[in-house]
Amino acid sequence: MLHKIYLDETAGRLAEAYWRWLLLSGPSREAKQFAADLRRPPASAATPATSQFIERVAALAVEVDAIAAEERALNEILYDLYRLTPDERNLVENDPSRRNVLLAGA
Repeated sequence: MLHKIYLDETAGRLAEAYWRWLLLSGPSREAKQFAADLRRPPASAATPATSQFIERVAALAVEVDAIAAEERALNEILYDLYRLTPDERNLVENDPSRRNVLLAGA
């Protein structure tokens, strides 16, 4: 999305990290408030704290991706262990009650 917005390098990196942090920081929010949050990064782009924030959000994103990959791998092991068919796997992965638990942050 950022490639459609003109920002200098530092401000662009801050906006990208801030937006990623907002997406990783919790369950979905009310759309109007989320849009307002997207428009205001937390600090000036030219501070040491900004550089540290960008680095930490990048590290957090890597960790979240690694956890998601491990979860997918474990799910595959369980699906194979229980010999689930593709249709049964689809039911497990798309169960509405599971989705509600994930959105609640449990």
